Amino acid sequence: MSTKRALSLSCLALALYCAVGSLTWPLGRDQGIFTWVAQVILGGGAPYHDAWDVKGPLAYYYYAIGVAAFRQPDLGVRFLDLASIAAACWVLWRLVQDLTGDRLAAQSGITFFLLAYCGGGFWNAAQPDAWGGMLVLGAVGLLLGDTKYLVNRVGLAGAAIALATLMKPTFLAFLALPWLSCWLNPALQGRRLTGLAAGTTAFAIVMASALLLLEQHGALQDYIDVNRFNALSHAGTSPHLGVRDLPGLAFALLKLGLIIPLVLAAVGLAALFKRHQSHAAIVLAAWLLLAITVVVVQGKYWLYHWIPAVIALSVTSGPAIAYMTSWASTRFGSVRVANSVYTGLFLAIMLPVGARAIFHCYTWPAFVLGLEAKAKYERQFQTPDGKWRYSDFAEISSYLSGHSRDTDHILIWGWDPLVNVLSERPAPTRFAFAYPLASEGPLQAAYRSRFMREMQTSPPRFIVVDTTDPWELPAKPGLTLLSEFPAFSSYLHREYTQVARVDAFQIWGLNEPGH
Repeated sequence: MSTKRALSLSCLALALYCAVGSLTWPLGRDQGIFTWVAQVILGGGAPYHDAWDVKGPLAYYYYAIGVAAFRQPDLGVRFLDLASIAAACWVLWRLVQDLTGDRLAAQSGITFFLLAYCGGGFWNAAQPDAWGGMLVLGAVGLLLGDTKYLVNRVGLAGAAIALATLMKPTFLAFLALPWLSCWLNPALQGRRLTGLAAGTTAFAIVMASALLLLEQHGALQDYIDVNRFNALSHAGTSPHLGVRDLPGLAFALLKLGLIIPLVLAAVGLAALFKRHQSHAAIVLAAWLLLAITVVVVQGKYWLYHWIPAVIALSVTSGPAIAYMTSWASTRFGSVRVANSVYTGLFLAIMLPVGARAIFHCYTWPAFVLGLEAKAKYERQFQTPDGKWRYSDFAEISSYLSGHSRDTDHILIWGWDPLVNVLSERPAPTRFAFAYPLASEGPLQAAYRSRFMREMQTSPPRFIVVDTTDPWELPAKPGLTLLSEFPAFSSYLHREYTQVARVDAFQIWGLNEPGH
């Protein structure tokens, strides 16, 4: 076995080890929210109308597949994510193979994708941003694949972009890819307008079908309100970096190990131009540029926002490594030099993301083999600042389960309906977490009014108050935000008594009659 092949297979084996280990990860904050919405859907409800959140509707219905398939929601979500990763790897392999004809280049792309993805840890996996990015990968694969039935493939690409947009509205930007491909693809000469019509029509049909489904469930206006909230309230919350903070952008790229892959992307695209694959090079360049632009426009630089860009870099890095290795072989006439170039480039892009992946995944065999207790294993799952710890929610949920009935409602004044998921207790209101109630904006008064009506209709058995200072969004302490909602604050102190505390979380129990 050659040195290049041995190195490539070793890193791929490490990446697969990390990917399998993700099945042991518990739910993070976002995954807890999405799982709660999925459970409401499986119970006959509708997103937005019966369960408020800000992502696209497909994210929740996709989550519902994983939740419905397994008794344990966390395991179902992680299996669903791993299946999505596997499908993306297959498309990525086919695409890089078609572009380069080089198996090692395709293998490198898959390895980089897996390591970068797992390097985000439990918090950043199973995110709509990632699944939307995988759908865009599928669209690009359709646009750059076999020219047979090309108009139909453009139509399918438009449908894939629509599904990504239904994961998260920001993916609408990627509709530019089928339009650009139709304009540039020489195989569509004389049929460009037909291809444009196919891609746009397929996109419109999928989007219209989703909106019609929401209307049939009485949730369309709520969905519109959520998007108004995103534009008028969420977009203004801190932290917001955006285009004015170029040092912040550079730091994010360095932290995620994307600087060298970005440089190599330029080399890979240049190599495609040199091989007269200008159509593919321009589409890939536009894909990567759009992915980075969407991150900058969102202005947060959160890791999972970068996953669509990571997927694009996984494709462009393969041609770059193949080209540089071939160039070294031709330029120096030495297999040893070519192997050294391959090894250096390969390790340069794999080591940063690989180190992050190992950090998040190295302990899972001890847990699976029973060498480490579940409670101890779960204690490692927290945010870097330690303000969010999964073990806190496991402890809170254990208390709630032991002091309530299955039909009792539970509410958190905080960010995490994860307590509802883990305790298997429903929320009394569509606002199972406090973000829309605490955020200033034109919808706040209406949301608070609906919240109080629903609370009084179904008073929760327990209310969990997150006193963390500060909440991430908006950047104020939980108790300050509570005091700024006097109707709810007075209701809490009048009808409830604090009965327990877990770290920064107060647990308030409903007063018994005559209390």
